[in-house]
Parts: sequence; structure tokens; C-alpha cells
Amino acid sequence: MQANHEGDTQQCADSRFFTSNVVRAASRKCFASFPGSCRFGDLMILKSCLPALVLLASCPIACVAQRTLIRSSDVTSADRTSQSAQPHSSLVPADSRAFQVGAGDVLGITVWDEPQLTTRAVVRPDGFISMPLLDPIKVIGLTPEQVQKLLTERVTEIVKHPRVSVVVQEIHSRIVYITGEVHHPGAYPLLGSINVMQLIARSGGITEYAHHKQIFVVRQNTGQKMKVNYDRLLKGEDSEEDIALLPGDMVVIP
Repeated sequence: MQANHEGDTQQCADSRFFTSNVVRAASRKCFASFPGSCRFGDLMILKSCLPALVLLASCPIACVAQRTLIRSSDVTSADRTSQSAQPHSSLVPADSRAFQVGAGDVLGITVWDEPQLTTRAVVRPDGFISMPLLDPIKVIGLTPEQVQKLLTERVTEIVKHPRVSVVVQEIHSRIVYITGEVHHPGAYPLLGSINVMQLIARSGGITEYAHHKQIFVVRQNTGQKMKVNYDRLLKGEDSEEDIALLPGDMVVIP
């Protein structure tokens, strides 16, 4: 493509050079004396040069226009290439660490200008929620954003252009438990990643009667029991025992 640019530019330069030489020669010959002494043949030479002069004037413009069009096509081609290389947003997987709605969670659902559809829904053990005027809707395992999109589609069946918002008001599906010799035993929401030491700190710390070397974690989904040595964790000797907790895990402090 660059070779074509150079060829067009050279052709324009050759035309300009040829025309200027012809006009210059005819002019010198015609106006060597008074203008009245110009011969008819010389005037015809000048007349014959007019098309060349027009070509000379239009050549730079045509060259510039051609270069502009070529550059524009290059940019368009590059844009198309970059756009085709980018993945479609619908093909990008969602973040697996994003919060997913579970059984027992409480959702605040608002449909703007439709108070009869605005409700506070609790996710049932089977994963469904209930809304006025609609059949039960399964939302378990979805992110709040996905629930909002799903409800918007369902509400569209009875309302034109609805505006739906979903807010997680209470989390009961992601709970970890701690019991025994801590100052504040109980259930704690698992809002993000948390390990044994962090949960102990959140519960106020262990009491003076706790057995530091006999702490263990019970994993709900498998029933596995994992021992934790509190003293070693405090010294930073065995970080592997600082277990990352999953929903339903229970930390027992004897």
C-alpha cells in the first residue's frame, strides 16, 4: 500500500515537471519581444497547455484525497480488527467469588411506581421466592445482579418497562459458627473469605479457660474434623492450620 502512495506521488511530480517546462518554453518564445509579436503557433502552444495546467492543479488535490481515503480505510480496518479481537460481554464469565443468593437470605425487591409488586422476599429452602401476581421464581445460586435481571424479565409480563431493584437485606445462607470458650459464641455471616483466627477475633477472643491445642473445625458438607493449634498459629509456626472457613463450618473451642 505504501508503494502505491509513492507511485501516485511520483506521477504527480512528473506531470508538474513536464507541464511547467512546456509553459516556460512557450512563454519565453512568445514574449521575448512585445506581446503583439507573438505568433499564432506560439499561442496555440499555450492553448494546448491549458488541459495540462488543469491536470497539474488537480493532481495534488487528487493525491491528497487518495491518501486520505486510504488512511481512512486503514483506520477502519484496524478498528474492525480490534473490535473482533475483543470478547463479547455476554461471553465473559462472572466472577466466581461474587456473592450468590442462598436459602434463608432476605431480598428487598422494589418495582418503581408499582407498590403492589414491591416486597420483602425470603429465599425458601427449595431456592424459590414468592412475589405478588407472579409464579414462584428460583433465585438460589444467582448473584443479586442476575436476580434483578431475572425479575425484570418476569415483571415485564404484567408491567411495561419496569424498573426493578434488588437488595440483599439479610444473609443467612452464608453462616459460620463458633462455640465454646469464646467471649461471644454464635453465628456470624460469611461476607467474604475468613479463617479460624479471624473468626476467633470477631467473636471477642478465647477465654482463659480455653484449651489452645484442642480447637477444631467441623466441616458441615463432609463432616470432616480438622484440628487447630492456637498457640502455634499465634507464633506463626503453622499457617496451614489457619483454615479458610466455608459456609456452615463450625469452630469449636473446648
